[in-house]
Amino acid sequence: MNDNLPYLELPEFATVREQLERSIELAREAVSMRVGYEVEMAGLEPIDRDGHAHMRVYWRRKPAELRIVRC
Repeated sequence: MNDNLPYLELPEFATVREQLERSIELAREAVSMRVGYEVEMAGLEPIDRDGHAHMRVYWRRKPAELRIVRC
């Protein structure tokens, strides 16, 4: 992935199927607060750390929502 993208690494216990969605959502909120703008997931990368399966989550800036304004 692009080294310029912010990322956060989730430990093995946070990547269990039942917890993965919640872990990613909590990570998204934390990264948004850290960088100062809303982010969305750009990619996932499995990482092996001493025999443990961690997951690296990459983020990108969330595009602005455009709304049609009627006068």
